Amino acid sequence: MQPEFMQKNDHCKPLTILIPILDKKYELQACLSNVAGLPLSRRVALMADKAGFGNLVIVTDVRQERLKKALAGTGAQLTTTTHELQINHEPVLLLAPDCLPDRSFFVRLGEIQIGSDEMLLWDDGQAILLGGHGSASLSHHLAHAHCFGQLLSALGEAEQPLQPRKSFHALAGTSIRDAEDCRRAETMLLSGLVKATEGWMALHINRKISLAVTSRLMHTAVTPNHMTWVSMILGLIGAACFLSPAQSMQIWGALFFLAHSILDGCDGELARLKFMESRLGGILDFWSDNVVHVSVFAAMGVGWAAASHDSVWPLLCAGLAVGGTAASASLVYMHTMHAEKKSGPLYTSVSTSKQKSAVVRIADILSRRDFIYLVLLLALLGQTHWFLIMTAIGAPIYALLLIGIMIRE
Repeated sequence: MQPEFMQKNDHCKPLTILIPILDKKYELQACLSNVAGLPLSRRVALMADKAGFGNLVIVTDVRQERLKKALAGTGAQLTTTTHELQINHEPVLLLAPDCLPDRSFFVRLGEIQIGSDEMLLWDDGQAILLGGHGSASLSHHLAHAHCFGQLLSALGEAEQPLQPRKSFHALAGTSIRDAEDCRRAETMLLSGLVKATEGWMALHINRKISLAVTSRLMHTAVTPNHMTWVSMILGLIGAACFLSPAQSMQIWGALFFLAHSILDGCDGELARLKFMESRLGGILDFWSDNVVHVSVFAAMGVGWAAASHDSVWPLLCAGLAVGGTAASASLVYMHTMHAEKKSGPLYTSVSTSKQKSAVVRIADILSRRDFIYLVLLLALLGQTHWFLIMTAIGAPIYALLLIGIMIRE
């Protein structure tokens, strides 16, 4: 998997997201709850920023060092209820301190139109969206409320000119009240990492294993780049095994190659889960994959040559496989990855076009890594050289296919 990367939004949407911590025991504890390796408040702040809502304010009348640490580097503000809050008559989203919105919440929020004299309620009472007129008296209500629920009730009773309109029923999220809620939220976050574009084997085998590994790593200090290096080292160990013509070593090589492919999904999962996306990480992941592939194909040629005592055809096949793979990787990098991107995955397709032709879709399918299971099958049968022959034919053809796509675009 290629990890995504994110840059801070240059143009934030005209909306203030306000998380009031009025109950110093329960609500503060909820904000600091660890969800998939991040405090809840930090996760919500990063989600909002990524969606373009850069003005997030956490209001509490006591400055908490743990809360400051949780918000460090997010751009979120920590302020008091009575002295520092400035709304300037713009729309305000009040979000419950224990609420973790789902990944589409802020995207859908950006599509909602709110009039200056309207008040939009979330059905389960975890959020309220106020128009500019309703936001003017927030400081007063915040100073007298003792919990989020009481604040919502006070707003509903006091802001009579506002027209209540329930329109948040389509937005989803979960409340983080205890350890069981955290586990449920983490399951939701992990399931959201699965991509529909993955190959069948990668989706039903690789992804299940990589998500299980990620679920154990997300509470540690392990970074996406750490997993990229671990994955690459396993792949290179597999390549070294293919240097031997012994079938047992070929099987070990295939197993290490498969382990590389599976754990390679963890870097992207950790990157998106913990908002550690970076362009450098995406480039490192892309080229480490191709270094492993080139090394495996070259080692297969050497191992085949040692077994057959014929250095011509095995090494020729290895050269074609290595050359085709290196050319394809370079073409994809130059065409889709070299230019700076504002957001989104660093690599998703061999084409930059939004409308994918049949040829592009075929090329994308061929770029997936389900082929590694064929390597394992052939290794078990003692016929690994047949995979190298197929790659020697297919890799140069694939590179030519990419050239055709690029010329057409």
